[in-house]
Amino acid sequence: MSAAREASLRELAGELPAVVEGQRFNAPPAETLSRVVYIDCSFERVHWRQCRFEEARFVNCRFETNRFERCVWREMGCADSQFIDCVWEECELERVGWQRVIASGAEWRGGRQRDFSCVELDAAGWRVSDVRSEHGSFVDCRLREWRLQGGRWSDSAWIRNQLDGFSVEEAELHNFIHGQSQARRVALSGCRGVNARWIDCELEHMALDHCELKQAAWSHSVWNGGAIRSSRLAGASFDQARLRRVQAREADLEQAMFDGARLEDCAFEQLNAPRLSLRQARLEQVNLSGANLRGLDASGAVLQSVKLSGCDCRGGRLLGQPRGAWSAADTAGALFDDSKLEQDRAWRQQAQPGPRGAA
Repeated sequence: MSAAREASLRELAGELPAVVEGQRFNAPPAETLSRVVYIDCSFERVHWRQCRFEEARFVNCRFETNRFERCVWREMGCADSQFIDCVWEECELERVGWQRVIASGAEWRGGRQRDFSCVELDAAGWRVSDVRSEHGSFVDCRLREWRLQGGRWSDSAWIRNQLDGFSVEEAELHNFIHGQSQARRVALSGCRGVNARWIDCELEHMALDHCELKQAAWSHSVWNGGAIRSSRLAGASFDQARLRRVQAREADLEQAMFDGARLEDCAFEQLNAPRLSLRQARLEQVNLSGANLRGLDASGAVLQSVKLSGCDCRGGRLLGQPRGAWSAADTAGALFDDSKLEQDRAWRQQAQPGPRGAA
């Protein structure tokens, strides 16, 4: 073999990661773990201080009562592994992927996550406080008793998950998207942000308290039980959604859209929702007493056992129902006849109902 070929083979071998298999650790193997694969290893009560994990892989490993303090994880992954009662404190994660990981009793304090993706994560008892998360994703995960407190979550995708006991407190939410998921006991408190959405989800007992969310959405979702309390959801979309036994107290839903939605046994008295859009919606046993719905569009809506005493529907577009259906409400200046197209067009230009305006 020529010297050049031997040198080439040595160079190629040097590019392959080292493999550590079947080892047990109670201290960090090194301050920097780079280009190494750990297989069938266990880490018990290890305190990782300012360690770096770069292009490392953990396969079928177990971390029990580990503490990661000011560590950096980059370009690394974990598969078929377990994290039991572990703490991450002021850690930085970038381009990290977990697949089929089991993690219980986790605490994340501060730090930053960027491009942290979890697929088929089974996790219970997480406490995440003051974390800055960007471009994170959770797909096909089972998450139980999670508490996200403070911090900022942006461009976060939660898809096809099962959540049970999920609370978010005093956090900033920007493009915080849940889709095709099942969620029980969801609570948002004191949250602010733009584009927080639950699309095509099944929600049981979801509650919002003192939140201000712009362009929020529950489109095509089923929401059973819960409440919107002391919250402002201007321009929220509930199109094609189904709400059952949902209450609104001191809530502001100005210019929200419920087109094609179905509301059953809901208590929305004193709701502030001027320019609300209820096009082709169906309301059954809904209490709208004292609500401010001035300028609403209820074209084609079906009302059955709806309480409208003291409801302000002035200047609304109330087509498809006999005038008697709105008799308990104030309908001064409302349109009941859709044959006057010019009048209708002028109304739309002035009122701009729903978050999509005149579209």
